[in-house]
Amino acid sequence: MNVGYQIKALRESKSISKEQMCDHLHMSLNTYKKIEYGEKIPTLDDLKIIAGVFDVDPTIFLKEDKTSIVNNGDYSTGIGNVVINEKDLILHVTKSIDGLAEAISAMTKAIDKK
Repeated sequence: MNVGYQIKALRESKSISKEQMCDHLHMSLNTYKKIEYGEKIPTLDDLKIIAGVFDVDPTIFLKEDKTSIVNNGDYSTGIGNVVINEKDLILHVTKSIDGLAEAISAMTKAIDKK
């Protein structure tokens, strides 16, 4: 996930407008949009400010592996929110699908016995 996409996802998850981000960063809306669209790389100082706004560790923007933010909790506390890589996400979804397939099979067998 590129930095711009991470920033946009976090901003939207916190219901913060682009204009509010511009106020925090002291930059124009056009410049900020370029960051979210991946056309401009934010400075380290910008990343520190952005991380402060979202109350996250600024190093999350520097990871090279592809990560996803999964909302399972309260955004105000961060409890239940999980950051995982794509491989783990695919594995988790596959296990969930397999579990559902087993449940459907068991229900079908129970229905057939009646």
